[in-house]
Amino acid sequence: MKNAIFFIFITSLLFCYQSSVAQSIFLNQDSLNFKHYIWSDFESYENSNSINSRFIKAMYNNGYIDDGLKNSVDMTHNIYGISELQFSANYLYLPFADTSKSPLGFFASVSTGFIRALNFTPDVYKLIMLGNKSLAGQEATFNNSRFYMCDFQKLSLGFSLRLPSERGDAFAVIYAGPVKGQRYMEFESAESSLYTSETGEVLDLQANATWYSSDQSKRSNSDFAGNGFAAGAMLHINDQVSGYWIFARADNIGSINWKHSSTRTYIDTTYHFSGIEITNILNLDSTGINISSDTLRKIIEQNTDTIHFRRSLPETFYIESGSHFLNNKITISGSLLYVFRTGMPLPRLNLQTRWNFNRYFSPFINLAHGGSGTFSGGIGVVSRPTKNLYFQIFTPDILSFFAPDFSYANGLTFRAAWTF
Repeated sequence: MKNAIFFIFITSLLFCYQSSVAQSIFLNQDSLNFKHYIWSDFESYENSNSINSRFIKAMYNNGYIDDGLKNSVDMTHNIYGISELQFSANYLYLPFADTSKSPLGFFASVSTGFIRALNFTPDVYKLIMLGNKSLAGQEATFNNSRFYMCDFQKLSLGFSLRLPSERGDAFAVIYAGPVKGQRYMEFESAESSLYTSETGEVLDLQANATWYSSDQSKRSNSDFAGNGFAAGAMLHINDQVSGYWIFARADNIGSINWKHSSTRTYIDTTYHFSGIEITNILNLDSTGINISSDTLRKIIEQNTDTIHFRRSLPETFYIESGSHFLNNKITISGSLLYVFRTGMPLPRLNLQTRWNFNRYFSPFINLAHGGSGTFSGGIGVVSRPTKNLYFQIFTPDILSFFAPDFSYANGLTFRAAWTF
C-alpha cells in the first residue's frame, strides 16, 4: 500500500475508449438513404501533453526507463494524460416516414470501455520517478492532482426518429440502459505537500486527499464489481443542397454503484519524520527501519472505510461539422471532444481534410490539439468497396512511428459499417 497511490499514476495510464477522431458514419450525401445501419468500432488512444511516445512504448515493452527518458518528460507545467480503449457493436433502424406505419425507429448498442486519466503536478512525477531526494530542500506540492480509472460494459437501447426536410435529411436518437462496473479507482488531492530537508533527515508531509477503490478482487471481464445506469443521445443533420452536415453526441451520462468490498480513504493530516535519512519515501522498506508498516500503512488503514459508493461515469460530449467541396471531391470537417471527470483542461480540437479519389480509396489527414495532449498530426483511409460496405482505419499521430521523441499521441481506430 505504501506506494500504490503514487505508482499507479504512471503505470496504469500506459496499460490500456475514445479516439481523437470519433466520426459519424453518416458522412456521404447519400448516407441517410438507407433504413438499416450496422457498425462496429475499435478505438485505442493514448495522449499526453508531457509524456512522449518513446517513453510510452518503453513502458509497454517493460523496457528500462533510463535517466534520459525520465528527463524527457516536460515538467514545466502540470502533466496531463488520457488513455482509452473501447469496442462497440451498434445497430440503428431509421424507417422512412412515407413508407412506414410508424416514424419511430430503434437503436441498440453493446460496448466495453476502459479509461485512465492523469492530472498531476511536476513534483508528483519527480517523486515517482526520482524519489524525494530530487526534491531536497524544497517543498513539493501535490495540490489538485488527480488519477481516474473506470472499466465498464454497457447495453444501450433507444428510439430513433428520422427528420426529413426539403434540403436533406436528419435523425435523432435517445437511448439508455444498464451498466456493469468492472473496476474503478479515483484519487484526488487538495492542499498536499512534502518537504524534504537538504540532508534527507527531516520530512514534513501534509496530506489532504481522497481515494476511491472498487473491490480489486473483482476486476475481470466477467465480474460485477458494481452496477448502474447510463443514457445518451445523438443528432445528425445533413443538408444535401450545400453538402453541409453536423453530428453531435452525448454519451455515458450516468453512474455506477460500486459494491462488495469497495473502499474509500480520506486523509487530512500532517506527519513529521526526523533523525533518519530518507531519500525515497516510496521505498521506505529498503531502509530497514519499518516506517512504512508502522506509519504509512496505519495512515491509510485508519482512514479507510469499506463502503458502497456511487460515482459518475466519464461523460463524453462530441460535436462535428463539415462540408463537401468540388463536387464532393474534398471533405473538410472540424470537431470538439470533451471527456468529463478526467481532468481534461480543454476540449480536444480536430481539423480534418479528406480527398475522395474514388469509393475504394479516400485518404485523410487529421490535425489535433488540446484536451489532455498537445499537437498531433494523424492519417487515415476510408474505403467503400460496395455501396453498402464502409471501412475506416486511422492513427492519431504519424510521428509516433518515425520520431517518437516528438510525438505525444498513440493509437489506432478501426471501423466497419454495413448499410441496407
